Amino acid sequence: MLNIILGIVLAVAETAQAQQTMPGNSIIAFTTPATPLANQMLIKVAMLIAQNDTDYGLARKNSALRNSGGAIPMALEQLWSDEILPQNVNFSFQWYYSNCNEANALGSTYQFIRNYGADAIIATPCMDVPPMLGHLATNFNLPMMVWGQSMASALASSNNATYPSLLNGPSQQTMPGNSIGAFTTSATPLANQTLIKVAMLIAQNDTDYGLARKNSALRNSGGAIPMALEQLWADEILPQNVNFSFQWFYGRCNEANALGSTYQFIRYYGADAIIATPCMDVPPMLGHLATNFNLPMMVWGQSMASALASSNNATYPSLLNVVPNYKYMASGVVGLLQYFNWTQFAFVIQSDTSAVSGGCNLFARDLDRALSIQSKTSITYKARIFNIKSSDTDTIVSGLMQRARIVLLCFDDLSQLRTFALNLFDGGLKTKSICLDYHFGSKAQDGRDADAEVIGRLAFFWHYDITLSALSNRNYYGFYERVVNRTRDWPFYCPESECGSVTNVMIDF
Repeated sequence: MLNIILGIVLAVAETAQAQQTMPGNSIIAFTTPATPLANQMLIKVAMLIAQNDTDYGLARKNSALRNSGGAIPMALEQLWSDEILPQNVNFSFQWYYSNCNEANALGSTYQFIRNYGADAIIATPCMDVPPMLGHLATNFNLPMMVWGQSMASALASSNNATYPSLLNGPSQQTMPGNSIGAFTTSATPLANQTLIKVAMLIAQNDTDYGLARKNSALRNSGGAIPMALEQLWADEILPQNVNFSFQWFYGRCNEANALGSTYQFIRYYGADAIIATPCMDVPPMLGHLATNFNLPMMVWGQSMASALASSNNATYPSLLNVVPNYKYMASGVVGLLQYFNWTQFAFVIQSDTSAVSGGCNLFARDLDRALSIQSKTSITYKARIFNIKSSDTDTIVSGLMQRARIVLLCFDDLSQLRTFALNLFDGGLKTKSICLDYHFGSKAQDGRDADAEVIGRLAFFWHYDITLSALSNRNYYGFYERVVNRTRDWPFYCPESECGSVTNVMIDF
């Protein structure tokens, strides 16, 4: 504990700021003023810590303030004694008694940063909260220390690309100011109107979330919003004097940017509601922020994380979810295997290192949970592919041949699926005794269509698909065309150069 405290003190010593406003009674916390020193440099440290040993569920000794906080002044005294810190460098602490609740931790830490002017953060010593606070520290470029039971692999020191300020040398605090590259539209003025302000995080381009995810960009989805509002007014569900104003931020599914920009929307724009980024990783974190501020939040598009299921209203009481999730998909797959009396199967997953581009990581977790609550079906072989070109596919194919007749494939990148299918063909998995359950499709011109077809005919397809080919009717196509056209008008005014065409698009989950 002493060495860790020394580390964060050195990390923030060069970033200290002059006296800043104290938060008053905005947080149920306790404050200690720094010992007054002439011409002092004051470093303000925000802490989230347990009041009692049992605050994190099971008894976790040495995590409470009363039996760990004393290490901090001991560390400071050692730094001064060894002349590592000048005598005029002083510290002030404010802390919040936290029970490892994500919403409360995010909200209180925001207040520490904005109102207290925190120069550094000591995170809650539990499992779930520190990774979220790490994105917050990254957004504000503040050093953050983790300790105690903060053993999540995401917080490994090697992950400095995601958490560059996690005990990683001196940082300079930069307040957000005008750091949101966003666009604002005022609501159409109405006499005696009630104005509802909506904050949106959305993609600018189809490929902003890694792999191409159609219909997630503003230009081909934003127009649905004014069309929905007009329908609400026409059906008299909303009174005519209820109006809306929108502000949006082009987000690339980056947790730190999304948390920071959403907080600015709430604090400066006075947002009444949030439409979350339509990707995988960000919405669960934004949900905790919406819970803390008691704001309704809607998820859509590729926001299929099971944590966002409508049944999880205890964690996200203000969430509106209009999309399916991988929990139900995993249960359906297990039910399908049991229906055909397939008691053993192999599972091959291709995914990014995160779930930004697709959902196979999330699906794999939910599949494990679905299998754990039954005893009829089990996995005999599991393999993961990140990049088909650098993976040992021969070993994987050999393992499949030896251990499974039923093979479940989940690929985020469909272009790699065709390559893997051809590897299966070359490895001998082309007999009718093999059954593949996966989503298959490619337009690659490699002269091996016949080989790919052999594997394709052994496949059972299971996927969510919203396409103009699957829903080939004039009503749907006409609706999509109107959506694109309406994006050029209020409230988005998307220019013709960006919103001037309609294409036959597909969403693959």
